[in-house]
This record gives sequence, C-alpha cells and structure tokens, in this order.
Amino acid sequence: MKKPPFESSGLYVMTGGLGGIGRMLSEHLLTSYQAHLVLVGRKAREALSAEQHDVLISLENLTEKRGGTVLYEKVDITDAKAIETLISKQETALGKRLHGVIHFAGIIQEELLRDMTSVSLHAMYEAKVYGTISLHEAASKRHNVLFLSSSSARTLKGGMTVGAYCAANEFVEQFAHYQRLTSTVKPYCFSFSMWDETGMSEGSMIKGMLKERGYLPIPKRAGIQTMLACLMTDAPLIYIGLDRSKQEIQEMIQGEIQTEQAVYVFFQNRSNKGF
Repeated sequence: MKKPPFESSGLYVMTGGLGGIGRMLSEHLLTSYQAHLVLVGRKAREALSAEQHDVLISLENLTEKRGGTVLYEKVDITDAKAIETLISKQETALGKRLHGVIHFAGIIQEELLRDMTSVSLHAMYEAKVYGTISLHEAASKRHNVLFLSSSSARTLKGGMTVGAYCAANEFVEQFAHYQRLTSTVKPYCFSFSMWDETGMSEGSMIKGMLKERGYLPIPKRAGIQTMLACLMTDAPLIYIGLDRSKQEIQEMIQGEIQTEQAVYVFFQNRSNKGF
C-alpha cells in the first residue's frame, strides 16, 4: 500500500505552521516522523501573538517527548534569496537535504475589488502568489522535494467581496499543475471548503450559508486524515469538503462521476507513532 511521502527525521520548511491547519500537521510530523521543522513567519519571535507563542512552545515541548526539532525563523517568503539562504543553512547544520515545503500561509480580507488599493491587493497576493514562487524556486533546485500548498474551494464560484482572495488561491491551484509538468517537485494542493472552527474559518459568520451552497465544514481530525489519504494519490490538485448533493456543486460537475472507492484505515499504535 502506498504511504504518505513523508521522510522519517526529514527536513521540512513550513509557512503558516502556527495556524490551525499548520499546527495539526506539525504535530503529526513530529509525533509520527520525528521531523525537523523550520517554521517561517513574518514576525520576530518576540512579536508573535500570545496564541502563536503558545503554539510554538507546545510544538517545542512535543519534540522533547517525541523527537525531532522545531526552529522558528523570521523570513520574508517573497524574497527568494532569503529563502534559499535559510534552507541551505539548515541543510548544512543538520547534514540533511530538504525533504519538503509546506506552504499554508495566507490571509483573507473581504473587500470589493473597486475599493482595493494596490497596497491591499499586493498584500493579498504576498503569500499565495509571490511566496509560492519563491518557495518553488528553492524547492526546484533540489530533487524530488515534496511541496504541499493550501487553497480555498471558494475559487470554484468566488463571491462579491472575495475576488482578490479567490484570485490568489486560484494561482496556487494552477501552479500545482505547472509544478507537476515542469519540475521534479512533488506538488499537492489541497483546496478546502472550510475547516470547522480552525484557521481562517474560525468564527466565520457565513458558515451556514456556505454549507447550504455545498461547502461542508471539515472536522480537524478528519481533515488531517483526509490530507494523508490524498497524499497516497497522484493528483496535484484535490478539492476537499464539497457536498455534491447541492445544486451549486452539481452544476460544476461535467458528466458522470466515476467513483473510485478505497478504504484507508487510520490508527494510532501503542508507541504513539502516528496514524
């Protein structure tokens, strides 16, 4: 049976690692693979919010119990040279090559396109567009680097106030296809409906409306397990959390769906080494 493409004691650079989804995947990589994680953020450690600081401390404490390492670095992910310097430095320090890039950083700001300034538009594109390109440049210089990215399934239909947000996420989705065709990078882009009280979906006022349209809330544990199952496929872009019984989703389906049934069983063994 094909396994998720993570390496034991592998070196991974992650953006958005202190957010809801990033934290869950970080915990999984430390617990199951004793990974060496380099968490990249825009702020210096002392400038992190109380919640972000607590997450970082929690991950560092987890390494004492499960192994692996966690390093937090302030880096501008739009700066390709800075990204390359960071990765090369860690490869030398650990005596390991880069095994994967996990790019979950992003922001959402609802605003009509006509009201946006060039500054606010570029801010929306900073992580998803410019950051994706910089991280890809570093990954593509190496061989068979795993590249995980995240998007929003709202790109399928968009909305009045999320035009820039959807455009930025659509770039990430299409870029995964570009990576697959033009490089040795192993891309997987997960386009999520919405997470259940996690990450940018936390406290969302429109959850009920999105659910009625066919965008289901994804429970935390089920979401991580679904990502792991998707990593056993060869698809560079995967939509997660869509309800095909809803009209909006049905209208986007062309032709009859070929259902491929596969059973993946996730369990945690006595040594607590993951699913």
